[in-house]
Amino acid sequence: MRQKASSEGNQGDMKQRRWIIGLALVPLSCCCLIALGLRGCMQEHSRPVGHGNLTFDLSQDGSNIVFAGEGQGGRDLYLLDRVSGQIQALTNSPDYEITPAFSPDGKQIAVSRGKWGVRADQLCIMDLTTRRVEQITNSDENITSPIFSHDGKSVVYVLDTDYGWGGLRSNWNESGALVRLNLETKERTILLSESRRASGPAASRDGKWLAWAESSSACVAPSDQLGSYKRVFPGGAQPVFSPDGKRVAAVAGTYIPDYHVEISPVAGGKPLKVPHTEGAMQVKFLSTDRLLVLREFWRNGGTGFPTRGLWEVGAHGGSSREVISEATFADPLGSQK
Repeated sequence: MRQKASSEGNQGDMKQRRWIIGLALVPLSCCCLIALGLRGCMQEHSRPVGHGNLTFDLSQDGSNIVFAGEGQGGRDLYLLDRVSGQIQALTNSPDYEITPAFSPDGKQIAVSRGKWGVRADQLCIMDLTTRRVEQITNSDENITSPIFSHDGKSVVYVLDTDYGWGGLRSNWNESGALVRLNLETKERTILLSESRRASGPAASRDGKWLAWAESSSACVAPSDQLGSYKRVFPGGAQPVFSPDGKRVAAVAGTYIPDYHVEISPVAGGKPLKVPHTEGAMQVKFLSTDRLLVLREFWRNGGTGFPTRGLWEVGAHGGSSREVISEATFADPLGSQK
């Protein structure tokens, strides 16, 4: 099964490279026009291995990293122990799993999970002790980027019901409404309407603040007054709060080659550009002064093949090191087989 999945993944990656090379130098504002032009070219829902589908999260105590790496379903989940360096496979199924997120106590993972050829991705919760996966939703709605509330009783996620079929849109836009789901009662509350096209939600550890991206800006608001939001980073995406909730970091930039991480006080102020974060795609605070940054490199400019790695960097510069290499993303258990 792994050999077959690898072949399918490589085919999907090759299809994707035909347009990624161009997109590497295209402003994000133009991507929607390109998608409309190519709509209808593909008939099956797919999650090509590669660009945009490498995602990770860090447990609040900093001991573990969960990430989506290559596997039987194109993307499986893996757990990296930061002390021992050991990697465990959390899933090994024909389904693919992306955008994992730890619960505050580190005992559960929320994840978006889908099946090849089925157009809707669903919200699932994994118990890390038993490895049992519970599918929470089951409808013709695309769900992605789930995060737990500060008390672990709810999940906030992105809901997209107005998605197309074919072309680039078969890879999903990862944007839509922001929804809060009570895990006990299954009651849903729409926090932001789908017309806002929100993406990448993040919550402060004390539950007082919520951040998200929309209209090429990262926004921050009190979690009980989302209408009182402010745009913190023009051109920002993938916002995340510092452990003390006083700062927010985001990926900023117009083109993939100049993506980088910026940090701003939640209260407002001039963003600080973080050195050694070129090609940033996702960021998490490791501590007050250290970050984990998922980076993408185009070593031949806008041509060739991109490589990706997870890096630990200083918020103000200083030392940096690679935590998960491109080779590990491609074969997470390779060194332990």
